Amino acid sequence: MVSDLTPAAAEDAIARLERAGQLINLRGTVLLRPGEVADALNLLLPTSSAHTQQRLAAVQQELDGLEEQQQAIGRRARWRQAALVWGGLGSQSALWLLLFRLTFYELSWDVMEPICFFVGGGQVMACYLWFMATRKEFSWEAALDRYVGRWEAAQLARSGFDTQRYARLKRDTARLHEMLAVQRAAEVEAAAGAAVEAEEGAAAGEGKKEA
Repeated sequence: MVSDLTPAAAEDAIARLERAGQLINLRGTVLLRPGEVADALNLLLPTSSAHTQQRLAAVQQELDGLEEQQQAIGRRARWRQAALVWGGLGSQSALWLLLFRLTFYELSWDVMEPICFFVGGGQVMACYLWFMATRKEFSWEAALDRYVGRWEAAQLARSGFDTQRYARLKRDTARLHEMLAVQRAAEVEAAAGAAVEAEEGAAAGEGKKEA
């Protein structure tokens, strides 16, 4: 147990992890993800627009692979959602047709009235059970989104989709786009300034020749 370690043993364990590259100990502040720290520093360090463009292309390529994987599962989830919607319509239609046939062809309304009451009451009870489980009023849309959302999350986890990595790549892409825009604007401004200085230098040189 970590709580059983002596201060000396804890310091030794931290030193071993630091040497192994598993953490960074910065004046008592322990950072557990050195790779992410290095990536964040790379985003902040000044570089040329060409280098930023290369980094953006590399990050975008990895992000595109994850998005393709996510979109494939998303398409399957939408197909599943459509199947559930039509399946729900089919089940409700089948129940209605069954009650209709039993009422007007097989039995009578005197027999079917209490049965229909209990069927309706059972559906109300099912809605209340939904409220007990979710603390939200039942709606078909919420039930469908909840079921399909859980299925999609399970499929992403089963396929090894790294949601944290995906979110970080999205943030890095946005930051690199912003950095690239700033760098290009600065380069354009610097080029314009250099052109103005060159023109002023040429004009000064011509003035000296005339004098």
